[in-house]
Amino acid sequence: MRCVVLMAAILIAFAGATRAQSPQPPFVAEFNGCIAAILNSASAAPIRRHFPLDAREATIEQLSDEARATVPEIRSIEAVHPQIKACQQRALDQLNAIDPASATVLTRLQADAENDMILLVQRKISWGERTRRARDRYLEAQAASAALTADRARHRDEDAAKCRLEAQQAVASDSNARADLDPSFGQNQGPFGALAKTIVGGAARRIAESAFNNCMRAHGWN
Repeated sequence: MRCVVLMAAILIAFAGATRAQSPQPPFVAEFNGCIAAILNSASAAPIRRHFPLDAREATIEQLSDEARATVPEIRSIEAVHPQIKACQQRALDQLNAIDPASATVLTRLQADAENDMILLVQRKISWGERTRRARDRYLEAQAASAALTADRARHRDEDAAKCRLEAQQAVASDSNARADLDPSFGQNQGPFGALAKTIVGGAARRIAESAFNNCMRAHGWN
């Protein structure tokens, strides 16, 4: 069951990294609400005390709990697991639609967490061991999210440089736009880099903005 709460935390981390310039996707809140409703149900009552909603907020008591799952706790896990899996799959499907790379990493981490749950149900590990593993997996997810964010930033910078060049070429190939350029065309500054300070007329600006924005969209940047 600890894997459920783990996914809620790392889903937020990956969704936040999906596009640094975009707000948190609405499916993150939907997932949290879906999970909260299940964990607050009567079926989840026997297991609720064993874990915090955030792996980083586990208490010493929870981390050091050497108790094995009891029969009522195992039955509770088995009762709510199908509902939780449905919440998880909807969230993963939506994350995959906007960021397949993050969804792939999250799917692997979720599978590892579910394997821990199986060990818990089989009474091969304690609640405390399961909680410590969840905490460590959350840290792994944070590192993976940071790496994906850095990689996206690098790719976006590379794509923006290519698109600035395309915008320059679009302006340079249009006779009306060329008339709107000042002599400093080619310097870097502002949102269009080389174009920002040099475009002084409407025709050049419209052509540059259109070329740049179309190019960025073609590379997957909104």
